[in-house]
Formats: sequence, C-alpha cells, structure tokens
Amino acid sequence: MVRIAMISGNANCPPNNPLLSATVTVEQVTDFCVRLTIENDEDSAGSIGFFCLDVNNTGDFVVIGPGQVQVQCPGACDINANISRNFTSDAEKVDPGEDAEWIICSDEPLTEEQFERVALFFQEIEGCPEEDDSECLADNFMDMTTSTTSSTTSTTSSTTSTTSSTTSTTSSTTSTTSSTTSTTSSTTSTTSTTSSTTTTSTTTSTTSTTTTTTVCPIPNPQTCCQHVVEFKTQIVPPTLGGIENVETDVFFSDPPVVEDVCPEKVIICGKLTKVIRYTAVADDGAQTQNMLTDERSFQCVIDRDDANEGDEFDVVGFDVLCEGTPRLQNRGTRPVGASSTGTVNVFWKLLEKDIIKVCIRKHI
Repeated sequence: MVRIAMISGNANCPPNNPLLSATVTVEQVTDFCVRLTIENDEDSAGSIGFFCLDVNNTGDFVVIGPGQVQVQCPGACDINANISRNFTSDAEKVDPGEDAEWIICSDEPLTEEQFERVALFFQEIEGCPEEDDSECLADNFMDMTTSTTSSTTSTTSSTTSTTSSTTSTTSSTTSTTSSTTSTTSSTTSTTSTTSSTTTTSTTTSTTSTTTTTTVCPIPNPQTCCQHVVEFKTQIVPPTLGGIENVETDVFFSDPPVVEDVCPEKVIICGKLTKVIRYTAVADDGAQTQNMLTDERSFQCVIDRDDANEGDEFDVVGFDVLCEGTPRLQNRGTRPVGASSTGTVNVFWKLLEKDIIKVCIRKHI
C-alpha cells in the first residue's frame, strides 16, 4: 500500500498569489523502513526548502537522503512534527519539476499507515517580494487507490471471393456447293458437292504462383546477474557482545541502473543499504538501543549474445536474493555499569555478505 499527500495552495503575496503544489508519497521498504518521495509540480512557483513529518511512531529515526536535521518545524507549518529535514544548499532544494527521495527507518516497526501529516516549506517564490517569498503548506496522508480499466477490442475479418470466367470463341467456315448440268446425247449427268461446317473452340488458361518467405521472431529474453555485496561496518558506540543483540535489514534504497553496454556484455551498477539495530554500550556501561545505516556500491556484468555497443537495455527486476549471517569482530570490554566493577564484552565491527540479483531486457 502507498500513502499520498497532495500539497496545494497559493502564496500569500498579492496581487498574484502564485500557485504552490507538490505530491508526497510513502511506500513500505522493510518492516522498519519506508521510502519518502517528494515531487514538486512543474507549475509550482517555488522551491521546497525543507519538510516536516508527523509520524505515529515512538522509535528513534534515521533519515537517509539530502538535507540536514531540522530541530524544530516552523510554527507557521501547523504540524506536530517528529521528523524534519532542512535543505541548506541550492543543490539539495527540490525545484519545480524535480523530485527527491529519502529512506526513513526506525528502531521500532515502521509502516506507511503511521505517517499522518506532512508540511512543505516553499522558498524563493516567483512573483513575491523577498520579504514574502516563503510559504508553508501542510496536508494529511491518505491511502492511494489505483483504478484499472479493462478494454476489449473486437476485430472483424472480411473475405472477398473473385470469380474468373473464360469466353469461348467459335470460328465458323461455310463452303458453298456449286451444281453443273451437262447434256450429251440426251444423257444428263449431275455432280453433287457436299458442304460441311467445322466449329473450333479454343480455351486459354493462366496460372498464378505466389512464393511466401517465413521470418522467425527475434526473442528478447530476461537475463540476470548475481553478485555478493560485502559489508564491513564500524559499530560506534560498540555493540553488546552476542549476535542476538544485533538485527539487520538490507534493501535497495535506489534502483540499480545500466552503466554501459559493450559487445556481448551489459554492465550494471547500484548500491545496497543496510540498517543495523543493536544494543549500544557507553563508556560508563549504560546500555541503550541504537540504530545506524551503512551503504555499499556494487557492479555486475550480464552476458548477452545480442548486445551491441550503443544498444539500450532496461532493468526489469532486482532484489536481495539472500541475506548472510552477520558476524561480530574486534572485541573489547566496557564496564557493566557505573556502580559495578565487572565488565562485558563489546564489539566494534559487523561483517555480513549479502547476495543480490538484477535482471534486464533489451529496450524495444
């Protein structure tokens, strides 16, 4: 399920009062993480300088993406925010027609239904004087409904029959009989000639021969690569000894892309994100739940017999095929507590190997 908030309103700078509009979506990634996407509409008159979120979750949050932590959301935004992000540079701001993504994780189970309200702070609004060129707009999240329309096309096939007729031509020849009477000494002789008519019928037949050449369809198979991504994550503060005190989630925070196409080869690149939740041990022995994130880049090669330099391929699927078993390394000790003389084992590094799979098809 995806939650969506439609931000729309007019800036308070008469007489133009330019339009400000954006779309915010929240999508589940893992049981503890979601993906937040902000799209600033093309016809929006201002850039987005920061956002604030009201999330019904009591955990500690980690936000992966552009911007810095904003301690407090401005009162003009009318929101009880527990997550805020400020964009300190022009490159981080979301300009009209652009979008940006963040991965938000909590040390408590996090779902998109827990996102209740969002506020966006628009800055550098076109048509407004410098003292009035900012505006904060807020809206509630709601479930996004997808409607599917099915259409049926009926095709009628018509057959035309053509009849060919042959004309027979008759040639007629007539022979005329001539009669000769000869009288000699009272004797009469008669000579008779018989005429006959012959009819000849001639038929001409034409035969048409058609030759058909069969062309086989060209296949476009789905081909994939598998790759091992190794994490060596520094754990600071250190984790309490025992792998049962550590939980990890691995996912794609951004989809992989086609880096290059060579003869017979397609090169894929991307990054994998890991969220680690563990029991941290402080210098004085105090134990608290902590969360941190780590990222690793990867690159894999897919064999394609039909790949030529300059061809276009699309990534059609990707996933984490297998999550390896995490291992702790670099052991040390920390006191059990401020009032105790005992110690506990702590570890400063986490090792884990994960296998990812990425699939492609040729762009047609």
